[in-house]
Amino acid sequence: MTSPPLMRPPVLAGGHLPRPADVILISGASGVGKTNVSYRLAQHFGMGLTEVDDLNLVLKHATTPEQFPIMHLLRQQPGRWATMSDDEKLAHIRAYAAELSPSISVVIANHLESGAPLVLEGDFILPSLIALPSHLGFAAAGRVRGVVIVESSLDQITANHTSREGTTQPARSHASWRYSAWLRDDATQHGVPVVEARPWDTVLERVIAALR
Repeated sequence: MTSPPLMRPPVLAGGHLPRPADVILISGASGVGKTNVSYRLAQHFGMGLTEVDDLNLVLKHATTPEQFPIMHLLRQQPGRWATMSDDEKLAHIRAYAAELSPSISVVIANHLESGAPLVLEGDFILPSLIALPSHLGFAAAGRVRGVVIVESSLDQITANHTSREGTTQPARSHASWRYSAWLRDDATQHGVPVVEARPWDTVLERVIAALR
């Protein structure tokens, strides 16, 4: 008995493959390599790309501490981070992400309404946001998908930060490593796919498979 012919996905105009969703969310702690994956993913599917860091920057300059107290906390108290315990740092990152989530949801809703395909990546995309059934009344089912990219090695995250920033930042890398572990657990609880950052040479393929 012969095997059935291999069915390849149709290629869209411009050589891009059909995208798995209108909005793709790529979450992961700082230093796990998600930005590199996101750029390649957007190119692969012919989608636009936005970094949550840009939204974060705009909100910092356009809002007040009364509107976003967690976001402005470390700007008002520059030495606060250095005095926080590991648990306090993790709690701060989680609270920061939760405070930013409604604004991220607005961006998602805008692209669901317009139909403009988008890859949105950032540290502060929570698994609970990826799992939301709708954004400002626009249903997410079949249109919004996401993954969490994780790195279990503290040494690797430290090396990634050092390569990118040019200096070693042990406190930042340690906080990111703990946040990555928390994201893994929270993603599992919300039914969001988790993709290991390594091996690097297959991470894009594994992310695409998880999204499908």
